[in-house]
Amino acid sequence: MASLIVHGDLGEPQTPIDRPLTVVPVLAAPQNLNYETTPQDKLPMAMVYRAVTALMEGIDGKPAQGDGIVIINHSVCDSEAPYAQRPTYWAKLLDYLSHEYRLLFIVSAGNSNEPFAIDGYDEVADFNNADPVERQIAILRSVENAKGKRAILSPAETMNGLTVGAVHGDSAGAFPPGIIDPYDPVSGVTNLASSFGLGINRAIKPDLIELGGRQLIRVNKDDEGLYASAHEHYSVGQLTAIPDTSGLADDK
Repeated sequence: MASLIVHGDLGEPQTPIDRPLTVVPVLAAPQNLNYETTPQDKLPMAMVYRAVTALMEGIDGKPAQGDGIVIINHSVCDSEAPYAQRPTYWAKLLDYLSHEYRLLFIVSAGNSNEPFAIDGYDEVADFNNADPVERQIAILRSVENAKGKRAILSPAETMNGLTVGAVHGDSAGAFPPGIIDPYDPVSGVTNLASSFGLGINRAIKPDLIELGGRQLIRVNKDDEGLYASAHEHYSVGQLTAIPDTSGLADDK
């Protein structure tokens, strides 16, 4: 994320930002999990509150660490808390912090990874061999039909922040042969996992969209018909710097 903020997609070189970036880690990958999460013994919104307080006021006798900060990227959400009519405490916290410290939070809309039903095809082979335009129409129709289960995730309903969705696009070039691209490269639609819907007082969310990397579509069949889910592939997506998998901290 730091690489994206500073340099953007490295597949399309651009001028890096000219302001320093402060990083406050709030995620970790415990040994018994294969994905990152907030520490299991801490309340996530309490960690956010403590981090922002440390930046803006200082904490535990230390001075403020975030002098000059006006924008905070908040690309974490609660996968178990889709927005449903009432604002969550996490969203209320961001609204309070943004007002208290005159901050702009850039908040992820969240990812909807649950499979959704595919309309108009009986067999996986029919879907795979379909005309790309007709298949894209079917996917868009199916995503629309499933929108009730693809709500934005807390705290994306924040009112003082900007909620951002991910556009199906990157600079990685063509998909490998035999892999289906769910959308044409100029469609401008959000990728398959990006959440969307209505926020507080029926506000349209996300507030804006930005390139978020392409995702593949994986289709399977069960007794009720075809269903699809988003699938990431190493050959496409936004190109960023990443830590060495061995844990080394040098610059090679």
